[in-house]
Amino acid sequence: MKKLFLTLMVSIITCAIAQAQTSLVATLSHEGSATAYYGAEALTNAVGAAQNGDVITLSSGSFNAPTIVKSITVRGAGMAVSEKGGLPTIITGNINVGTDNVSLEGLYINETLTISGYTNSNLSVVKCRMNTLSYSGAGNAYNNRFIHCKIASGVYTYANASLTMANCVICNPGGNGRYNISNSVLLYNGGTYSPSTMRNSSISNSLIYCSSNDSKYASSVVLINNVGNGDVLWANSTLTSNATVEDFFSLFKDFDGTYTDDTTFELSTAGAAYLGANDMEVGIYGGSLPFDPVPTNPQITKAKVAAKSSADGKLSIELEVNGANH
Repeated sequence: MKKLFLTLMVSIITCAIAQAQTSLVATLSHEGSATAYYGAEALTNAVGAAQNGDVITLSSGSFNAPTIVKSITVRGAGMAVSEKGGLPTIITGNINVGTDNVSLEGLYINETLTISGYTNSNLSVVKCRMNTLSYSGAGNAYNNRFIHCKIASGVYTYANASLTMANCVICNPGGNGRYNISNSVLLYNGGTYSPSTMRNSSISNSLIYCSSNDSKYASSVVLINNVGNGDVLWANSTLTSNATVEDFFSLFKDFDGTYTDDTTFELSTAGAAYLGANDMEVGIYGGSLPFDPVPTNPQITKAKVAAKSSADGKLSIELEVNGANH
């Protein structure tokens, strides 16, 4: 928790205070100016008014999902209730991203994030939860990055799509896209895709559970320092230092085979015994980017405004800001 003492113009103060309230607000930042939109359609309206390079910041609450065809950044208050009691930003419906260079952070998407269009590159999705990640006509979607995300149902990709996924929980990833997955938890629990549908991909330092007894990765999948259940996963793949565990659930403190948003996927003592590269633990809390659901952008939790403005029309305000430590 930090305290910032700022002297701001009255127009900027108005937007900052609006963000600190509990009402639904989307603040659009464009070339140094800020405009606030209110209500369930606030995000859609802000996206409609935005230009390439703009940033939209959302309060907690439920917003209707937009279609994004501009290269913008959308930042929410988080995908879960924070330790400080902060509420998430919920996106109701399907978000459709149809252009390059879009950034999403701190959102709970209760349905599908769809990547559409024949080319769609440099998408960044950080600390977001979505039900499904789907590629629709995005055959050449390059360099899409997912960090600290949770995908509750499935991932559906095209052959030329490339995805980097780090420190994520991913249910039923499949299709012919090229995955580069590290320090994650992969759960194949009866969805459309099984491990055998993945091609030309690499998975490292991850925990992989499959409920099927006959699903194995294909020969074009490189597997390094992973832990899987039994022997159902390893086939003709390129294998390096992978391990099999009969009692897979014993690796976790709170996972029993069924995905829930509240499951932490923290390792038990048994799970912590398995180390990946650089002697760091496998799973979402290992590697160089240990999982943390708190958005990197500061969240305004309290605003105190001076009683009077100065002679030149400025006000002094004290903002209490809660944000991630990194």
